[in-house]
Amino acid sequence: MSNSKYEQIEALIQSGQSAKARSQLQKLSISKIPRNRLSYVASLCRSSGIPEMALKVLKPLVHSQNPHVHASASEIAQYGQSLISLGGSEEAIALLNQEKVMSDEPKALLFLSFAYFAQWNYQAALPHLEAYLQRVPAGSYIHGIGQVNYAAALIAAGHYDKAEHTLIPLIDFFKKEKHQILAGNGLELLAQIYFHRDQVLKARPILEQATQLLGEKLPDSLFVKKWQCLIKIKSQGATLQNLNELEKLRNLAEQLFHWETIRDIDFHKSLLTHDISLYNQVYFGSPFPQLREKIKSLSEMPTKKTFIRNFSGAKQLSIFYDIQNLDQGNKAIFKTGSLYHRLFLALTEDFYRPLRLPTLFAKLYPDECFEPESSSQKLKMLISRLRKRITPLGFQIIERGGAGYILTCKKPVGLVYRDSPQPLPQALDSRLSRVKELIQSPTFKSQDIANLFNISPRSASRWLKAMTEEGLIEKLGDKKGATYKISRQSA
Repeated sequence: MSNSKYEQIEALIQSGQSAKARSQLQKLSISKIPRNRLSYVASLCRSSGIPEMALKVLKPLVHSQNPHVHASASEIAQYGQSLISLGGSEEAIALLNQEKVMSDEPKALLFLSFAYFAQWNYQAALPHLEAYLQRVPAGSYIHGIGQVNYAAALIAAGHYDKAEHTLIPLIDFFKKEKHQILAGNGLELLAQIYFHRDQVLKARPILEQATQLLGEKLPDSLFVKKWQCLIKIKSQGATLQNLNELEKLRNLAEQLFHWETIRDIDFHKSLLTHDISLYNQVYFGSPFPQLREKIKSLSEMPTKKTFIRNFSGAKQLSIFYDIQNLDQGNKAIFKTGSLYHRLFLALTEDFYRPLRLPTLFAKLYPDECFEPESSSQKLKMLISRLRKRITPLGFQIIERGGAGYILTCKKPVGLVYRDSPQPLPQALDSRLSRVKELIQSPTFKSQDIANLFNISPRSASRWLKAMTEEGLIEKLGDKKGATYKISRQSA
């Protein structure tokens, strides 16, 4: 394909014709794309809404088994951002958080901050955003995007004064340069600051300005309307009309798959209506440590030591399962720490955000790299087997239209959560058990592990390195011809 054809696809994306762009990109033969255009084509795939193809384009470089093939910083950055788009923030952080990548490609700093955003770790994102702003031209559009995200991270981390000082001149600049969307986004963020300070009289006109700039453009207008409704409840009280309006916005957020907006609506509703039950639902249904700390810091309501999640909405629950052990009385559903247990547990952690396959994969196979085809198939088969095991108990695993997987239950079942659960046995321990089962000889090599577990040699090396560092196995010999054996303490 000629270079002009790639530019034509980019023009389609910029003009809002993403479907046509996707159609043309999917017809490409990846093997025929010139090396110097791979990163560009991957960015087109991600921008048009097919990040899976972006991974396929760049995977032969980013995860090459050839020691003479090395991905550039730009290629790694695009691969990482595509992973983030699919929910693979854990692997993206490992890829992007490399000194050479961040040094050679400023976008990697911005993408890395997005990965931390996905984990609600805004404090960790701030230094990377600051570094990004120092690397890109001041006054440019991309610098403005960086500043908006920097202000959002400051607000989420509770640094309201610094965020305000950043936003006020920034909004004036955006208005002057006719960047209406960015100006509207900046105003919505500024209103958040005044809302948190209980300065609703200052927040109202700012949100009205944001509405004029953003119009009905979704999801931006949803964010503005959310704060306008919350301000009404804060100043007028939780009237039936105000609560109905908030519920409509919650339903709209669900239609748009904006799970964090739903979580935020429930949280602020719990504060404004003093609903302790809803407050604890948000707290226990948010698996991110930084978010839990924020929830506690913004409320004086008590956090329960245990919380019972009622899936069916039944007035009376007849069955209770402890989320940590998944047992009812003396009967366990799964062996604690088993693959099925960890998958079930992962599906129960977040009450709001469905889990996408890369996120699930990182939780179950932390030392392996996600591959769009083989990893997805591996997980789907595991999910299918888990479905069969939990269906008799009343549980269902539902896929939310490509947004990810959620756990539901139609029976009067309650899951019991604890504020300080005991950690599960480490994945390394269960992995070692499988090695003991499958390895028949006293010593083994990296390739033996790769063959037995059907993983890449690189993943096998990482497994062995981790188990060696934990003292579970011993390494014998030099680097190239190294062999391994089970350590005495693990025998």
